[in-house]
Amino acid sequence: VHSTIVEEFTERVADLSAGLKVGSGLDAATDVGPLINAVQRERLESMVAGAVSEGAQILAGGARPTDMPRGYFYQPTVIGGLNPNMRIYSDEIFGPVLPIVPFYDVEEVLAMANDTEYGLAAYVQTGSLNTAIKMYESLDYGMVAVNDWLPSTPEAPFGGVKQSGIGRECGQEGLEKFLEAKTVYLGGQA
Repeated sequence: VHSTIVEEFTERVADLSAGLKVGSGLDAATDVGPLINAVQRERLESMVAGAVSEGAQILAGGARPTDMPRGYFYQPTVIGGLNPNMRIYSDEIFGPVLPIVPFYDVEEVLAMANDTEYGLAAYVQTGSLNTAIKMYESLDYGMVAVNDWLPSTPEAPFGGVKQSGIGRECGQEGLEKFLEAKTVYLGGQA
């Protein structure tokens, strides 16, 4: 988040996160469903606890919902005060945790975003077309969404780079992975 708006943004997103309903994915009123299993919940708890022990601050959530003893639920969590050496900064989280890190200019945020072994999807929010172009051209990710949250449709290739996968699914590129080309020469009369 750009340093000029990080304070206001953090406050607003923490307030919004605190108001999200955690519950069954089968309930239409649910905003955040369960994690996949107990191992993932424990991994998430370990990542959050590790960040806090290294100086990060929980700004919203940060625990299992007390009114949900069954299931693999975790509160939507917002964390500030991060640094690049923290595990939660660089590992894929796979849970409802939003680490907030301020940046000062486009070059800095590009360096931060690309300094990872993963590269499935990146998300850019900007009001500047020039910034959007610079970002999507420079981000080392398989998919980039600008001012959107879902960089995938059935018609578009889906897939990451680096440790986030090889190859593509969906789209023309994905379809071609399932095809085998064959050349046939028919000599004479058929």
